[in-house]
Amino acid sequence: MNIIPITGYGQIKEGDMLLVRRSNEFIAPVIAKQVLQAGTPEEEIVLSKTKNIYFIMLKFLDGSSWIKECRKVESGKIYSISNSMYDFRSNHD
Repeated sequence: MNIIPITGYGQIKEGDMLLVRRSNEFIAPVIAKQVLQAGTPEEEIVLSKTKNIYFIMLKFLDGSSWIKECRKVESGKIYSISNSMYDFRSNHD
């Protein structure tokens, strides 16, 4: 499996499998549903359109995003993918 740390704009494309971590919580595998304004400081990565779950790349890069770690899986497979709000809530309450 090839896992690449996200370090800048334009690295994530629609359909990419990502491993994201919020604070000290577990890493959740998700699919990038949409990338808005790709390659710019305003780049937004949409994880769920229906639940409006997304992060702004500029905030991720400066450390102020709710996403604290993001990596892209370039090869290999993860067998449990869920873009459920459950994956992103604190303490699963």
